[in-house]
Amino acid sequence: MQPMKKLFIITCSLFLYSSCNSNSNETTLVDLEANNTAFNWIVPTSEITGSNSPFPLALNPSYTLAKDVEFISDPSKVALISFKNGEVWAYPYRYISTYEIINDDKNGIAFSLTYCPITESSILFKRDFNTEDSFILRSSGYLYKENLVAIDQKTDTYWSQFLLKSIKGKYQNKMLETINLVETTWLTVRTNFPNAYVFTNTSIQSGKSSKTSPKTTIESNEVVYGVLENITKNELPTIHIYQYQPVVHLNNANFYIIYISIKNKLINKLNDC
Repeated sequence: MQPMKKLFIITCSLFLYSSCNSNSNETTLVDLEANNTAFNWIVPTSEITGSNSPFPLALNPSYTLAKDVEFISDPSKVALISFKNGEVWAYPYRYISTYEIINDDKNGIAFSLTYCPITESSILFKRDFNTEDSFILRSSGYLYKENLVAIDQKTDTYWSQFLLKSIKGKYQNKMLETINLVETTWLTVRTNFPNAYVFTNTSIQSGKSSKTSPKTTIESNEVVYGVLENITKNELPTIHIYQYQPVVHLNNANFYIIYISIKNKLINKLNDC
């Protein structure tokens, strides 16, 4: 059976808020103008959800040879990149989703690999925007059309993965140059590229990002939401847990109805697998 590509939202607290539904009349955006007040968003703010909660920084990670990696399932999706010398780097989505953006420099090319788990989309950007600025991108915590919005904190500019350009800041409407990548499976990598350099769950040491990252602990009463990805019969789904500042609280009646609806849909889908 082919892996199911639908993502199912699960609630993890007593409240459910609708930050990922840009069509909801009840959605209240959080701190859209908190940092950069000199520039306005060039896209409708009604289509921006989430909050100003940057993900942990992933910069200059370490890698493991593919032939030494034994804990990735064959159907897992991987972004594969290579440059002129023939070396290959592999980025399993299940590991980069923790950061959503990986910054590195190989063969003199500074790049940011972005991945949005909600839309399952990945782009490879050049970080050397011009002679003045070289970006270090992080996932900002905002979404535009339910797709990742990156931030370069040095220039305080926001970049839409969906539009491939800046949507706020001094470079607004400027495009980032992209580099080709190949999306494939882990089976292809381990079979054909045993010496590929693989990004794993140990590629970023906790101490390397703790100085510049937001809090990464989850309080017992904190409102979070999760996304289940790749639900199949033979493999446990990948679970992505996201922290957001409270956006809107639904009353108990609405919460109960929505929760039951989501729970039933998820159970039905699992039974169908």
